Amino acid sequence: MKKVYFIWFVRRVAPYVLAEIFVFGVFIYLVGEYTFVRVIIENLTRMTLSSPATLLPYIIDAALKTKLVVHISLFGATIATILAFRNVLYAFIQLRVFKEETNLRRGVFY
Repeated sequence: MKKVYFIWFVRRVAPYVLAEIFVFGVFIYLVGEYTFVRVIIENLTRMTLSSPATLLPYIIDAALKTKLVVHISLFGATIATILAFRNVLYAFIQLRVFKEETNLRRGVFY
């Protein structure tokens, strides 16, 4: 029965997950290419430790001053992440329903 579930997973879920991972990777690559992530993290750490109240204005100001490519990439990466979680969750729910509906005895497919 595990082979049946594995084949179902490979046919139904794996192509979507691989495509979403690829799209997410492209968006994250673009963000990394157009921003200095190390400098941003250093500045966020410095702002958090010195004055946490100024953290939100700093993030908003930094986000507004970035290039359009970064905005599109961050938006795309966020959407890709949401869709990936939705598709994987839907696949596990569908697998659970499939298991409950079949209710097969052990050894039927052996």
